[in-house]
Amino acid sequence: MGYIWRVTLYPRGRNKGDKDHLAVYMEIVDTHKFIHNWEVYVNYKLFVYNYLMDSYYTIQDVDGKVRRFHSMVTEWGFDKFLSLETLMNDSSGYIKGDSCIFGAEVFVIKHSTMKSPSIKDETNTDLFTWKIEKFSSLKDQIYRSHIFVIGGYAWNLRLYPKGNGMARYLSLFLVVDWVVQNPKRKLFAEFKLRIKSQLNSTVAENTTSNLFCSSKTVWGYAQFISLENLNDASKGFLVNDSIILEAEITASSLVKE
Repeated sequence: MGYIWRVTLYPRGRNKGDKDHLAVYMEIVDTHKFIHNWEVYVNYKLFVYNYLMDSYYTIQDVDGKVRRFHSMVTEWGFDKFLSLETLMNDSSGYIKGDSCIFGAEVFVIKHSTMKSPSIKDETNTDLFTWKIEKFSSLKDQIYRSHIFVIGGYAWNLRLYPKGNGMARYLSLFLVVDWVVQNPKRKLFAEFKLRIKSQLNSTVAENTTSNLFCSSKTVWGYAQFISLENLNDASKGFLVNDSIILEAEITASSLVKE
């Protein structure tokens, strides 16, 4: 699904205390076409062209923070994008012939319209729930959840219904997407992976931690739960041909080199 974006300029600032700065925001438009309770998660950059340097002055959220657009918040940006003194100074190179060139680069992390009839998911604060229906009909070796955002970082779950090198086990892994776009950064995370019983409060749960980086974006368990336990009707992990998986990220922090 494509989106239409608009760069909005506030020449005298967006707030009363920022009149000496140019504010630049990115807005998502034509949202009347979206489904109810729509949401779009993005990484983005805003930039202005420098004629003298033949390059762009670019600004983005610290450490590539993911931003959520929805019906109540349709624009994100920067109140102090560039001081008016710098912008209007001929020696700065941002104005030529009384014109400037502004732009935006947008990378959509997740949007609310990517739904599957057999795979349903929900994010609640630090907890992501992934319900997989028609489990017995899963024929592929690997399945991936939709991307979810916790702690300002983008994640997804990777499921191997018949195991990843472990034929008698279901394998489950947590994958971080953020470091792919920030190869020089590392992200430490503590998290829990679990499968819930649909009969009682029982869970099969593993707690771990990992330092995610560009060379290690995946961490989890090849032997997450045995297929024997999964198919044991008395335990309630597989009910009406559906399972419920959860990822709970209890802590995450950026590690700077």
